[in-house]
Amino acid sequence: MKANLEQKLNLYLENVNRIKKTYRMQPGMIRHLSALMYTSEGKELDTEAIRRCHDLIKAETNVFSPFRGDMAVGVATLLSLQEAPRQLLQQALDVYLMMKKDAAFKASDYLAMAAYQIAANAEPDTYAAVIGRAGDFYDGMKKHHWMLTGKEDYIYNSMLALSDIPVQTGVERMEAIFEEFMNDVVLRGKIHALSQVLVLGKESAASVEKVRALREACHQKKWRLDQEYTYPLLGVLSMMPGTAEAIAEELAETCSFLRGQKGFKGFGALALSRQELTMVAASIVAYANADEMKTSATSTALSTSITSIIIAAQEAAIIAAVVVVTANSSTSSSSS
Repeated sequence: MKANLEQKLNLYLENVNRIKKTYRMQPGMIRHLSALMYTSEGKELDTEAIRRCHDLIKAETNVFSPFRGDMAVGVATLLSLQEAPRQLLQQALDVYLMMKKDAAFKASDYLAMAAYQIAANAEPDTYAAVIGRAGDFYDGMKKHHWMLTGKEDYIYNSMLALSDIPVQTGVERMEAIFEEFMNDVVLRGKIHALSQVLVLGKESAASVEKVRALREACHQKKWRLDQEYTYPLLGVLSMMPGTAEAIAEELAETCSFLRGQKGFKGFGALALSRQELTMVAASIVAYANADEMKTSATSTALSTSITSIIIAAQEAAIIAAVVVVTANSSTSSSSS
Protein backbone atom coordinates (compact mmCIF):
# COMPACT_ATOMS: atom_id res chain seq x y z
CA MET A 1 0.00 0.00 0.00
CA LYS A 2 1.30 3.45 -0.92
CA ALA A 3 2.53 5.51 2.01
CA ASN A 4 0.15 8.45 1.46
CA LEU A 5 -2.86 6.13 1.20
CA GLU A 6 -1.85 4.34 4.40
CA GLN A 7 -1.50 7.73 6.10
CA LYS A 8 -5.01 8.75 5.01
CA LEU A 9 -6.45 5.45 6.19
CA ASN A 10 -4.84 5.75 9.61
CA LEU A 11 -6.12 9.32 9.98
CA TYR A 12 -9.60 8.23 8.92
CA LEU A 13 -9.67 5.37 11.45
CA GLU A 14 -8.53 7.70 14.21
CA ASN A 15 -11.23 10.19 13.24
CA VAL A 16 -13.92 7.50 13.20
CA ASN A 17 -12.96 6.44 16.71
CA ARG A 18 -13.05 10.04 17.90
CA ILE A 19 -16.56 10.74 16.56
CA LYS A 20 -17.80 7.35 17.78
CA LYS A 21 -16.97 8.21 21.37
CA THR A 22 -18.88 11.50 21.21
CA TYR A 23 -21.87 10.56 19.06
CA ARG A 24 -22.63 6.94 19.84
CA MET A 25 -26.33 7.24 18.96
CA GLN A 26 -25.87 8.91 15.58
CA PRO A 27 -26.45 6.88 12.39
CA GLY A 28 -23.26 5.09 11.38
CA MET A 29 -23.02 6.83 8.01
CA ILE A 30 -23.09 10.27 9.66
CA ARG A 31 -20.14 9.31 11.85
CA HIS A 32 -18.26 8.01 8.83
CA LEU A 33 -19.10 11.18 6.90
CA SER A 34 -17.73 13.34 9.72
CA ALA A 35 -14.52 11.29 9.75
CA LEU A 36 -14.21 11.58 5.97
CA MET A 37 -14.66 15.35 5.96
CA TYR A 38 -11.83 15.83 8.45
CA THR A 39 -9.69 13.28 6.64
CA SER A 40 -10.18 15.11 3.34
CA GLU A 41 -8.72 18.20 5.03
CA GLY A 42 -5.84 16.19 6.53
CA LYS A 43 -6.97 17.08 10.06
CA GLU A 44 -7.66 15.21 13.28
CA LEU A 45 -11.34 15.33 14.11
CA ASP A 46 -12.23 17.95 16.74
CA THR A 47 -15.18 16.55 18.68
CA GLU A 48 -15.55 19.68 20.83
CA ALA A 49 -15.74 21.92 17.78
CA ILE A 50 -18.40 19.66 16.26
CA ARG A 51 -20.36 19.67 19.52
CA ARG A 52 -20.27 23.47 19.70
CA CYS A 53 -21.52 23.74 16.12
CA HIS A 54 -24.21 21.15 16.80
CA ASP A 55 -25.40 23.20 19.78
CA LEU A 56 -25.31 26.30 17.57
CA ILE A 57 -27.57 24.64 15.00
CA LYS A 58 -30.06 23.65 17.71
CA ALA A 59 -30.04 27.19 19.07
CA GLU A 60 -30.54 28.90 15.69
CA THR A 61 -33.15 26.62 14.09
CA ASN A 62 -36.56 25.27 14.98
CA VAL A 63 -37.36 21.63 15.56
CA PHE A 64 -38.71 21.14 12.02
CA SER A 65 -35.67 22.58 10.22
CA PRO A 66 -33.78 20.18 7.90
CA PHE A 67 -30.59 21.62 9.38
CA ARG A 68 -31.66 20.10 12.67
CA GLY A 69 -32.70 16.70 11.31
CA ASP A 70 -30.74 13.52 10.67
CA MET A 71 -27.96 15.46 8.94
CA ALA A 72 -27.41 17.93 11.81
CA VAL A 73 -24.11 16.37 12.89
CA GLY A 74 -22.99 16.30 9.27
CA VAL A 75 -23.68 20.03 8.94
CA ALA A 76 -22.03 20.63 12.32
CA THR A 77 -18.93 18.82 11.09
CA LEU A 78 -18.70 21.01 8.00
CA LEU A 79 -19.23 24.14 10.10
CA SER A 80 -16.55 23.07 12.58
CA LEU A 81 -13.97 23.15 9.79
CA GLN A 82 -14.71 26.84 9.14
CA GLU A 83 -13.28 29.91 10.84
CA ALA A 84 -16.63 31.64 11.43
CA PRO A 85 -19.26 28.91 11.88
CA ARG A 86 -21.96 31.13 13.41
CA GLN A 87 -21.85 33.60 10.53
CA LEU A 88 -21.72 30.79 7.96
CA LEU A 89 -24.70 29.00 9.51
CA GLN A 90 -26.80 32.16 9.31
CA GLN A 91 -25.77 32.63 5.70
CA ALA A 92 -26.68 29.02 4.93
CA LEU A 93 -30.10 29.52 6.51
CA ASP A 94 -30.60 32.66 4.41
CA VAL A 95 -29.58 30.82 1.23
CA TYR A 96 -31.93 27.97 2.11
CA LEU A 97 -34.88 30.36 2.29
CA MET A 98 -33.83 32.06 -0.95
CA MET A 99 -33.62 28.73 -2.74
CA LYS A 100 -37.15 27.86 -1.64
CA LYS A 101 -38.66 31.28 -2.37
CA ASP A 102 -36.77 32.41 -5.47
CA ALA A 103 -36.01 29.14 -7.26
CA ALA A 104 -38.86 26.90 -6.02
CA PHE A 105 -36.58 24.22 -4.58
CA LYS A 106 -38.38 21.90 -2.17
CA ALA A 107 -37.54 21.55 1.53
CA SER A 108 -35.30 18.55 2.28
CA ASP A 109 -31.99 17.48 3.77
CA TYR A 110 -30.57 17.74 0.24
CA LEU A 111 -31.58 21.40 0.03
CA ALA A 112 -30.01 22.13 3.43
CA MET A 113 -26.71 20.69 2.23
CA ALA A 114 -26.96 22.52 -1.08
CA ALA A 115 -27.61 25.82 0.73
CA TYR A 116 -24.61 25.20 2.98
CA GLN A 117 -22.34 24.62 -0.02
CA ILE A 118 -23.44 27.86 -1.70
CA ALA A 119 -23.01 29.83 1.53
CA ALA A 120 -19.56 28.33 2.11
CA ASN A 121 -18.26 28.80 -1.44
CA ALA A 122 -19.81 32.04 -2.71
CA GLU A 123 -19.78 35.68 -1.64
CA PRO A 124 -23.09 36.96 -0.19
CA ASP A 125 -23.57 39.45 -3.01
CA THR A 126 -23.49 36.58 -5.54
CA TYR A 127 -25.97 34.29 -3.76
CA ALA A 128 -28.91 35.33 -5.93
CA ALA A 129 -26.96 34.74 -9.15
CA VAL A 130 -25.67 31.34 -8.00
CA ILE A 131 -29.14 30.26 -6.87
CA GLY A 132 -30.52 31.34 -10.23
CA ARG A 133 -27.89 29.23 -12.02
CA ALA A 134 -28.68 26.26 -9.76
CA GLY A 135 -32.34 26.58 -10.70
CA ASP A 136 -31.43 26.80 -14.38
CA PHE A 137 -29.29 23.66 -14.18
CA TYR A 138 -32.11 21.86 -12.43
CA ASP A 139 -34.72 22.99 -14.96
CA GLY A 140 -32.44 22.02 -17.84
CA MET A 141 -31.95 18.54 -16.43
CA LYS A 142 -35.64 18.15 -15.69
CA LYS A 143 -36.51 19.11 -19.26
CA HIS A 144 -34.55 16.11 -20.52
CA HIS A 145 -35.33 13.64 -17.71
CA TRP A 146 -38.26 14.82 -15.60
CA MET A 147 -38.77 11.42 -13.98
CA LEU A 148 -35.12 11.11 -12.92
CA THR A 149 -34.52 14.67 -11.71
CA GLY A 150 -35.38 15.30 -8.06
CA LYS A 151 -34.25 16.55 -4.68
CA GLU A 152 -31.15 14.33 -4.72
CA ASP A 153 -29.81 16.50 -7.58
CA TYR A 154 -29.89 19.73 -5.56
CA ILE A 155 -26.35 19.35 -4.21
CA TYR A 156 -24.63 18.72 -7.54
CA ASN A 157 -26.77 21.44 -9.16
CA SER A 158 -25.46 23.88 -6.58
CA MET A 159 -21.84 22.85 -7.16
CA LEU A 160 -22.33 23.22 -10.92
CA ALA A 161 -23.85 26.65 -10.26
CA LEU A 162 -20.71 27.62 -8.33
CA SER A 163 -18.49 26.62 -11.27
CA ASP A 164 -17.74 28.66 -14.37
CA ILE A 165 -19.53 26.17 -16.63
CA PRO A 166 -22.22 27.85 -18.77
CA VAL A 167 -25.62 26.36 -17.96
CA GLN A 168 -26.55 25.44 -21.52
CA THR A 169 -23.13 23.92 -22.18
CA GLY A 170 -23.28 21.93 -18.94
CA VAL A 171 -26.79 20.61 -19.55
CA GLU A 172 -25.93 19.62 -23.13
CA ARG A 173 -22.79 17.83 -21.98
CA MET A 174 -24.72 15.97 -19.26
CA GLU A 175 -27.21 14.81 -21.86
CA ALA A 176 -24.42 13.70 -24.19
CA ILE A 177 -22.84 11.66 -21.39
CA PHE A 178 -26.21 10.19 -20.51
CA GLU A 179 -26.66 9.07 -24.11
CA GLU A 180 -23.17 7.55 -24.20
CA PHE A 181 -23.84 5.41 -21.13
CA MET A 182 -27.55 4.77 -21.63
CA ASN A 183 -27.09 1.26 -23.04
CA ASP A 184 -24.37 0.29 -20.56
CA VAL A 185 -26.48 -0.07 -17.42
CA VAL A 186 -30.00 -1.00 -16.42
CA LEU A 187 -30.81 1.80 -13.96
CA ARG A 188 -30.58 5.09 -15.83
CA GLY A 189 -30.80 7.11 -12.64
CA LYS A 190 -27.24 6.10 -11.83
CA ILE A 191 -26.01 7.63 -15.08
CA HIS A 192 -27.87 10.81 -14.12
CA ALA A 193 -25.62 11.31 -11.07
CA LEU A 194 -22.50 10.17 -12.94
CA SER A 195 -23.05 12.71 -15.72
CA GLN A 196 -23.20 15.56 -13.19
CA VAL A 197 -19.90 14.49 -11.60
CA LEU A 198 -18.13 14.23 -14.94
CA VAL A 199 -19.36 17.64 -16.05
CA LEU A 200 -18.36 19.11 -12.67
CA GLY A 201 -14.91 17.60 -13.20
CA LYS A 202 -14.80 19.02 -16.74
CA GLU A 203 -14.20 15.57 -18.14
CA SER A 204 -12.84 14.78 -21.57
CA ALA A 205 -13.86 12.09 -24.04
CA ALA A 206 -10.96 10.01 -22.73
CA SER A 207 -12.33 10.03 -19.17
CA VAL A 208 -15.68 8.71 -20.39
CA GLU A 209 -13.86 5.69 -21.80
CA LYS A 210 -11.90 5.40 -18.57
CA VAL A 211 -15.18 5.15 -16.63
CA ARG A 212 -16.07 2.07 -18.63
CA ALA A 213 -12.63 0.54 -18.11
CA LEU A 214 -12.66 1.34 -14.40
CA ARG A 215 -16.13 -0.10 -13.96
CA GLU A 216 -15.00 -3.37 -15.52
CA ALA A 217 -11.75 -3.43 -13.52
CA CYS A 218 -13.70 -2.97 -10.28
CA HIS A 219 -16.03 -5.81 -11.28
CA GLN A 220 -12.99 -8.02 -11.68
CA LYS A 221 -11.82 -7.08 -8.19
CA LYS A 222 -15.28 -7.88 -6.71
CA TRP A 223 -15.72 -4.33 -5.38
CA ARG A 224 -18.37 -2.76 -7.60
CA LEU A 225 -18.75 0.99 -7.93
CA ASP A 226 -21.81 0.82 -10.20
CA GLN A 227 -24.24 0.81 -7.30
CA GLU A 228 -26.97 3.22 -6.22
CA TYR A 229 -24.78 5.83 -4.52
CA THR A 230 -21.27 4.74 -5.43
CA TYR A 231 -21.74 5.49 -9.13
CA PRO A 232 -20.67 9.15 -8.75
CA LEU A 233 -17.38 7.96 -7.25
CA LEU A 234 -16.75 5.92 -10.39
CA GLY A 235 -16.65 9.29 -12.14
CA VAL A 236 -14.44 10.80 -9.44
CA LEU A 237 -11.84 8.01 -9.65
CA SER A 238 -11.83 8.19 -13.45
CA MET A 239 -10.42 11.73 -13.14
CA MET A 240 -7.29 10.44 -11.43
CA PRO A 241 -4.04 9.62 -13.26
CA GLY A 242 -3.05 5.99 -13.67
CA THR A 243 -4.65 3.05 -15.39
CA ALA A 244 -8.10 1.73 -14.55
CA GLU A 245 -6.51 -1.52 -13.37
CA ALA A 246 -4.14 0.29 -10.98
CA ILE A 247 -6.96 2.40 -9.51
CA ALA A 248 -9.19 -0.66 -9.09
CA GLU A 249 -6.37 -2.49 -7.33
CA GLU A 250 -5.91 0.43 -4.95
CA LEU A 251 -9.65 0.50 -4.25
CA ALA A 252 -9.77 -3.26 -3.59
CA GLU A 253 -6.76 -3.04 -1.29
CA THR A 254 -8.40 -0.21 0.67
CA CYS A 255 -11.75 -2.01 0.91
CA SER A 256 -10.11 -5.18 2.17
CA PHE A 257 -8.09 -3.23 4.73
CA LEU A 258 -11.18 -1.46 6.08
CA ARG A 259 -13.23 -4.65 6.17
CA GLY A 260 -10.57 -6.16 8.40
CA GLN A 261 -10.83 -3.39 11.01
CA LYS A 262 -12.59 -4.01 14.30
CA GLY A 263 -16.28 -3.10 14.19
CA PHE A 264 -16.42 -2.49 10.43
CA LYS A 265 -18.25 -5.69 9.59
CA GLY A 266 -21.08 -7.72 11.06
CA PHE A 267 -23.18 -5.78 13.55
CA GLY A 268 -20.53 -3.60 15.17
CA ALA A 269 -21.07 0.07 15.96
CA LEU A 270 -19.05 1.03 12.88
CA ALA A 271 -20.45 -1.69 10.62
CA LEU A 272 -21.03 -0.72 7.01
CA SER A 273 -22.82 -2.46 4.19
CA ARG A 274 -20.59 -3.53 1.30
CA GLN A 275 -21.80 -0.57 -0.76
CA GLU A 276 -21.22 1.90 2.09
CA LEU A 277 -17.73 0.56 2.72
CA THR A 278 -16.90 0.84 -1.00
CA MET A 279 -18.05 4.46 -0.94
CA VAL A 280 -15.81 5.24 2.03
CA ALA A 281 -12.84 3.45 0.47
CA ALA A 282 -13.27 5.22 -2.89
CA SER A 283 -13.40 8.59 -1.13
CA ILE A 284 -10.17 7.88 0.77
CA VAL A 285 -8.44 6.69 -2.41
CA ALA A 286 -9.50 9.92 -4.12
CA TYR A 287 -8.23 12.09 -1.24
CA ALA A 288 -4.90 10.24 -1.11
CA ASN A 289 -4.35 10.56 -4.85
CA ALA A 290 -5.32 14.25 -4.80
CA ASP A 291 -2.67 14.83 -2.13
CA GLU A 292 -0.11 12.97 -4.23
CA MET A 293 -1.03 15.01 -7.30
CA LYS A 294 -0.49 18.24 -5.36
CA THR A 295 3.22 17.51 -5.08
CA SER A 296 3.51 17.52 -8.88
CA ALA A 297 0.99 20.30 -9.62
CA THR A 298 3.09 22.33 -12.04
CA SER A 299 0.21 23.69 -14.09
CA THR A 300 -3.06 25.49 -13.51
CA ALA A 301 -4.89 22.73 -15.37
CA LEU A 302 -3.59 20.08 -12.98
CA SER A 303 -4.42 22.21 -9.95
CA THR A 304 -7.97 22.58 -11.26
CA SER A 305 -8.19 18.83 -11.73
CA ILE A 306 -7.09 18.22 -8.13
CA THR A 307 -9.71 20.65 -6.84
CA SER A 308 -12.39 18.96 -8.94
CA ILE A 309 -11.47 15.53 -7.54
CA ILE A 310 -11.63 16.72 -3.93
CA ILE A 311 -14.90 18.61 -4.39
CA ALA A 312 -16.59 15.79 -6.31
CA ALA A 313 -15.47 13.17 -3.77
CA GLN A 314 -16.74 15.28 -0.87
CA GLU A 315 -20.10 15.87 -2.54
CA ALA A 316 -20.48 12.19 -3.41
CA ALA A 317 -19.86 11.24 0.23
CA ILE A 318 -22.35 13.85 1.47
CA ILE A 319 -25.03 12.70 -0.96
CA ALA A 320 -24.46 9.04 -0.06
CA ALA A 321 -24.87 9.88 3.62
CA VAL A 322 -28.10 11.79 2.95
CA VAL A 323 -29.44 8.89 0.85
CA VAL A 324 -28.66 6.30 3.53
CA VAL A 325 -29.97 8.35 6.45
CA THR A 326 -33.12 9.41 4.59
CA ALA A 327 -33.83 5.83 3.54
CA ASN A 328 -33.32 4.57 7.08
CA SER A 329 -35.60 7.29 8.47
CA SER A 330 -38.30 6.41 5.95
CA THR A 331 -38.04 2.74 6.86
CA SER A 332 -38.29 3.51 10.59
CA SER A 333 -41.30 5.79 10.04
CA SER A 334 -43.17 3.23 7.94
CA SER A 335 -42.58 0.46 10.48
CA SER A 336 -43.66 2.51 13.52
